[in-house]
Amino acid sequence: MANTAKIPIVLKVAQIYQDSFAGVPASTVVETYDNPGHPLNGFPYVWDVLVEVTPTPHSDSSTQTANFYNALDIAPGMWLADNSHRSYKIIELIDSAADGAANYKRIRIKDVGMYTALSEPVPGNGANDNTPVYAGGNFAYIFTLSEDGLPNFGIKWIGPPADISFINNITSRFQYRNLLTANYNNSDSPNPAYASYQVGQMVYLDNTGTFQVLDASDATQVKKRFGVITSVNVPEDGDLGVRPWGKVVGDLDLSSFTVGDALYYDDLDPTNDVSYLTAIEPASSAIPMYIKISDTTGMYITDMVGGGGDQIYISQVADGTPTPEDVGGIDQGTLPENIGDGTYTLSEVIDQLLWPAICPTVNGPQVTLSDNASDLQIIGDSLNIAFTTGASGGSISGGQGVAAGDLTSATLAGAGSTNETLSITPPYDIADYTLNGYTVVSGSQSWTLTGTFAAGQMPVDNLGGNCPDVQYNGGTDTASVNFEGVYPVYAGNSTQYQGAASGTWTTASVNTTYWTQLSLFSFNSAYFQWNQTYNEDAVAPDVVRHRFAIPSVLTVNDIKKYNSVSGNYDSIPLSQFSTTATTLDVFGNSVAYTIYEKSNSAGGASQYRVYFTD
Repeated sequence: MANTAKIPIVLKVAQIYQDSFAGVPASTVVETYDNPGHPLNGFPYVWDVLVEVTPTPHSDSSTQTANFYNALDIAPGMWLADNSHRSYKIIELIDSAADGAANYKRIRIKDVGMYTALSEPVPGNGANDNTPVYAGGNFAYIFTLSEDGLPNFGIKWIGPPADISFINNITSRFQYRNLLTANYNNSDSPNPAYASYQVGQMVYLDNTGTFQVLDASDATQVKKRFGVITSVNVPEDGDLGVRPWGKVVGDLDLSSFTVGDALYYDDLDPTNDVSYLTAIEPASSAIPMYIKISDTTGMYITDMVGGGGDQIYISQVADGTPTPEDVGGIDQGTLPENIGDGTYTLSEVIDQLLWPAICPTVNGPQVTLSDNASDLQIIGDSLNIAFTTGASGGSISGGQGVAAGDLTSATLAGAGSTNETLSITPPYDIADYTLNGYTVVSGSQSWTLTGTFAAGQMPVDNLGGNCPDVQYNGGTDTASVNFEGVYPVYAGNSTQYQGAASGTWTTASVNTTYWTQLSLFSFNSAYFQWNQTYNEDAVAPDVVRHRFAIPSVLTVNDIKKYNSVSGNYDSIPLSQFSTTATTLDVFGNSVAYTIYEKSNSAGGASQYRVYFTD
């Protein structure tokens, strides 16, 4: 059935009573501005006033009083403007003996933001400069605000003595400080919890009707986002102004939902055949519609973002369907519910495609360590080891500087019970260190430099955003040096040799007539190799055989001789070598050695490999 739209409620006020009327109290100051030190401290702020209205005739028979707007149509949220162009919000209807009469209503009004008081000249007319004009015969109006936050004046009823300047002045009051689009609050009373909020923070509306600062990592809060804070503690501590994410609208029926609910469009659920709304996010194609503010008011969010008109992106692809490949800044495997659930706008999605945020490459800080000792040392030797240290703060690509903060400590620890705290000079200088009189032991011995660094600066991506995932958050870096302690191995010379050398060997005085020390090798090697460059002579008295002397801690498993024809090394039975035990004095340590001497038929110069285990 067709119908007609309602016209806005505009009521002409015939009288704002200064004295009591019909036993009903007239004007009463309920609250004064409490802000010590402010010039307006103590000014009236909230009043209870009794108004008499002139019924407004119209042709709509469905209103409370058929074909008339009167005092019965006054409701909280409407506004009162007097003939001095002062405006006040009606925040409450006050019970009184006159209530129920078609032409009278006692109402509680508020000078929102102290706007009226601030608009009066100084010194003005005393402490009541912002008090409504009471004199009978003066005109005043009660009106509503449109969805754009501006006055709904029905021009037909704004007649003399009101003029265009009245309309312009009242309208400009809401243009300057729009209470729906830029400075919205769902409560007329301050909330102490808001006093610590900050301008620029985003908030959502919880189920108690309280604005809470939004945690951007909480997907539920993001879906319920309401807007950005535009003012805090204006004019009183605990007052809050919010620029809504969408548009605050009324004349809704949201009574079946909870305050703060994010409501979605739903044309599939048969229980929603009237409102087409649900507080349960649909599994696919979820279209956000409102955030519930009250049973009759909500924030319309489907195609409005921060007042900019940017549409929300809603994916039409079934949830759980991954993107098949990387597309701009959207990675392969991204699901529709990750970007198309009503969280992002079309602009945000397109920007992510065309200008993906790319964080820089961060190379963490480093310490370096070197020494003057070669990789192999003779067991028992005494060394003065000079350690050379270094450090750097790393780097952030794109010319963003060093990654780490200053070096805060450095220690050197390792063999010989070394545990030294080294002197540092910020940002990255470490003092060198010398370890004197260190005695080499068997096997690997190492030293480690550990540097501790403070947290570094925040890297930024190519769009200027922070990159906390790659920021260096403080920590340590290490660098090490090591060498291996081994015993030397000797090979025979071409000089005639019979049996073990007379006397005890020492590393400082080996009988070089018979022996040559081979290059040191790791005891972790599979074999060592040497050349016997002379021909053997097995005929007495000038017997000269190929031979080597090896520490007895090494077990010889195989001896191989180079075959110049095949190019391979061929095994020689160990039985073709005689063995003789002897002792070598290695830096004061008596070390057992075994001499292996070839005992089969004499041969020419040869190259050998000896395979061993330790």
